[in-house]
Amino acid sequence: VIFGMPLRRLCGDFGIQYLDKTTGRWYMGLPPALIFLCETMEREGADEDFGRMFEVDATAVYDIVEAVDEGRPFERDAPMSALWCVLKLFLDCLPSPLFTFEAIEELERRHIAADDFEAQRA
Repeated sequence: VIFGMPLRRLCGDFGIQYLDKTTGRWYMGLPPALIFLCETMEREGADEDFGRMFEVDATAVYDIVEAVDEGRPFERDAPMSALWCVLKLFLDCLPSPLFTFEAIEELERRHIAADDFEAQRA
């Protein structure tokens, strides 16, 4: 069960080091279900479906949530908008936010751009 678990514990207990050879992305210490969810979205160009995440059929979302929560693979033909919705649900279920108001204010104070990933890590 990964929904609702603190991210630090989730990554510590279930995280893996994963290099996706197709996209070249390196995932450090993330749970496999989250990696595969994000990689599927990346490979399928799910950006276009982001805005439709609230229009997706609930059954498709429930099926993916159940698969992710149980550590099973989800259907290959799952709608990308449903994957966005599941990712949002996962983030919403975290007991504490990934990005606090203090972190946002610090980035604004330092004038760090949204696409300046190197500066964001400093």
